[in-house]
Amino acid sequence: MDDGPSAATSDSLAPVFDMSMYAIEPGVQMDISLASVIAPFYAIDGDGVDCGVVLMRELEAAYAAGDGRRISVAAHALKGVAGTAGAARLSAEANGFSSAPSSESITKLWEMLAEARAAFALFEADEVAGQSARS
Repeated sequence: MDDGPSAATSDSLAPVFDMSMYAIEPGVQMDISLASVIAPFYAIDGDGVDCGVVLMRELEAAYAAGDGRRISVAAHALKGVAGTAGAARLSAEANGFSSAPSSESITKLWEMLAEARAAFALFEADEVAGQSARS
C-alpha cells in the first residue's frame, strides 16, 4: 500500500458537524431528541468504544492487511454512518479513502472523528439546554 500523501478528495468546505439534513419545521415538537437519534455513533461505552471507533479499527486492520475489498467496505460504512451522524467532513474524507488509502489518511480520519465527537458534545448540550428552556 502507498503511504504517500493522500489523494482522497475530502470536501474541505464541509463542516465538521452538520445537522441541516435533520431540519425540523419551526414549531414542531418531537418526542425524541435529535441527539438521542445520532448518539450511538458517538456514545462511548465502558471500554471507550463507539461506532466510529469500531469502524476506524476495521479500516486500520484492512489497510494493514492490504485487503482492498475490505478497505472499500469499511470506508463505505464509515462514510455512511458518519454522514448520518452529522460528521460531514469525516464522511467526505472516508468517501475518498478507498481510492487512495494511506497511513496519513488514517491519522486524518482519527482526527476528524475526534473533531466530530467534540462538535456533537456541544450540539447535544445545546439541545438539552433548549429542551430544558421549553419545559
